[in-house]
Amino acid sequence: MTIYSSMIDACWIVFAGYWIVSSFGAKRSVKSGGKSFLIRVALIALVLVFVRSRPANVDSVLHSTIQNPAVRTLGVVLCAGGIAFAIWARRHIGKNWGMPMTVRENPELVTSGPYAHIRHPIYTGVLVALVGNALALSLWWLVAVAAGIAYFTFAASKEEETMAATFPREYADYRNRTKMLVPGVF
Repeated sequence: MTIYSSMIDACWIVFAGYWIVSSFGAKRSVKSGGKSFLIRVALIALVLVFVRSRPANVDSVLHSTIQNPAVRTLGVVLCAGGIAFAIWARRHIGKNWGMPMTVRENPELVTSGPYAHIRHPIYTGVLVALVGNALALSLWWLVAVAAGIAYFTFAASKEEETMAATFPREYADYRNRTKMLVPGVF
């Protein structure tokens, strides 16, 4: 274990701890994502197995660890920054937070804080953190980034359908002035 992997582990432990503690204050779900929970668990398990089971003797770009300490440090900074951004977004959305594709009791449209810039800042923070993992630990983590992009784009699209139905005029205006995951881009 390296100092980089220890710092990355610490970031994800903080993330998981905050998520668990803050989930107790969320509004009650009136509709869950159903199969989406099983899809999330399966996707996370597959990515972790894939990343952890990479062959040690394979010499390719994807299997390599970047050896440059500055790049690995940048990876740790990106991971910590992504986690901090996701926690800020989670804290800002407050009791309205729910697992992806769930509907909360008495939903509110939050468009301030990080939500003033992008519609799904928690997803963005997690993706930035995963890119940090790739730079600090192994480029093999780019598999998790790709899976995260696919899943978060799908989940965000489903959530946006619900929000558009719940807040027809307000959400249309909000959607027109913000991007889904990357400010000014996507």
